[in-house]
Amino acid sequence: MRTIALLSRKGGSGKTTLSIALAVQAALEGETCAALDLDPQASMMSWSDLREEESPAVIATPAARLDKVLAGAEKQGVSLAVLDTMPHAESSILKAARLADFALVPVRPSLLDLVSIEQTLEICRLAKLRSVVVINAVKSRSLLVEAKNAIAKMDCELCPVPLWDRTDYPRSLAAGLSPVEYEPQGKASNEIQRLYKWLSTHINI
Repeated sequence: MRTIALLSRKGGSGKTTLSIALAVQAALEGETCAALDLDPQASMMSWSDLREEESPAVIATPAARLDKVLAGAEKQGVSLAVLDTMPHAESSILKAARLADFALVPVRPSLLDLVSIEQTLEICRLAKLRSVVVINAVKSRSLLVEAKNAIAKMDCELCPVPLWDRTDYPRSLAAGLSPVEYEPQGKASNEIQRLYKWLSTHINI
């Protein structure tokens, strides 16, 4: 079983939206996927309550039990686990980082967001976890260029697939769907498919 963690110490970075989109795409690609909701707000669980499809399985768990839940999921035949972590709680993020095989660090292209990822990247270094920054909710090409220039000065890896600020993301969540299910030919759907394809070359999906 492989495990991807969505990590960010800053709230509002898009971890839950991206976790859901990747978990659904994995299921559509034939993975037996489990999405683990570590955030007490349980936003992913709320999305699951709206959903008619049974996959991916969504499991709420506190970080303290994450190792046991992952072990149980593997015994049940889960091949890919996606971890939606909570912001701010360093100990929780570190626990997830130590149990994951790969981390995506979503960041919005704003000064405060970009500065905040340094703390998350440091946690990944402590856990000796490979982490890749993905720029999320891009509103303009100028902001994207500025974000890329800022990230280039950091000691980190940047995902080549940015995600734009598109209405399909919130609309799909409100319907209990992912962007790929909500509008299969849409631009958000294309972004998620490209991101998943890129991920598949890095964690042997």
